[in-house]
Amino acid sequence: IKPENLLPWAQSAMEKSYVPHSNRPAGVMLRTERGEMSDGCSIETINYDGLSAVEVALGRLFSAQPWADHKEQLQRISDAVFMTPDLDPTDPSTYVPDARSLEWLHKFGSRQTVLRFATPAERIRATHRLADLLPHAQKLADMKVYYN
Repeated sequence: IKPENLLPWAQSAMEKSYVPHSNRPAGVMLRTERGEMSDGCSIETINYDGLSAVEVALGRLFSAQPWADHKEQLQRISDAVFMTPDLDPTDPSTYVPDARSLEWLHKFGSRQTVLRFATPAERIRATHRLADLLPHAQKLADMKVYYN
């Protein structure tokens, strides 16, 4: 499946986001090395510390497989398509997921995991390898983050 074909699923996930406080919906579609896919949306609490779209997608992915699969052969995330309406083409910092999402992608992906960032117009605006974004995880407090 081409990355562009994952955009409708990422958009559908984004549209299911529960973000009454920030009004910053986000969706993601994750794909493993074996081709398994899982989508997730952001879910927010009053203190903005809810679940990121990546956390929701990982939870869905894990709950769909037997626990033994995770213990014996951890499935690595090979690529992810992020969808949010507020990507600013003039501001590269809007293409960086929040620090928690980067941490989860690092744990269950690899340095070669490909991250694509798109808008609801179904246009991929940026593509990065996880390794290219990891050095920035510590600096996210100083940046406009992708989503809360």
